[in-house]
Amino acid sequence: MSGTPARQGHQDVFYASCYRQRVKIAATVLDYLNESRQKWCTAREAGGQLFGKVDADIVLVDGVSGPYKGDTRSRYLYRSNPIAAQAAIDEFAERGFNYLGEWHTHPEVVAEASGADRRTIRISMEQSILRLSSILMLIQGTRARQDGLSVYSCDGSGFTQWAEVATGAEFSRAPETGRD
Repeated sequence: MSGTPARQGHQDVFYASCYRQRVKIAATVLDYLNESRQKWCTAREAGGQLFGKVDADIVLVDGVSGPYKGDTRSRYLYRSNPIAAQAAIDEFAERGFNYLGEWHTHPEVVAEASGADRRTIRISMEQSILRLSSILMLIQGTRARQDGLSVYSCDGSGFTQWAEVATGAEFSRAPETGRD
């Protein structure tokens, strides 16, 4: 099974004004997403699942899996093999990780969620048995590491884009203003 739990330093922090918690993404997860980027014009989207720990202040994304044999992949589409994805969720749960959501790549410099992405994450939220009240979606664009990464969440009341907290500045990107 492809995937990595991480316990090293945490490299990136995101915020959304409508949530008290922050999302921290481990450096090893950022590295994994970076290596999965669509670096060539013929590259297909890749994706998988996100895992980690949650407390009152932090959602820590420090495990990642996918892509899998049997996934549906094209230049502009990714769907996990549901049997392989569930096996990864079960394996990570046995090791004490929470299922936090989904990740995939986009063939654009800085990834933005499409209408299909929003529908997919809402359906995942509605159909999954979760221990959490929200589900995350990370989309890695072609720009390296967090410079091409977008972070979203979905809960019962809508879809939210999270902004990166910049070092030495208050915020580097403003969150999406409306929730739909």
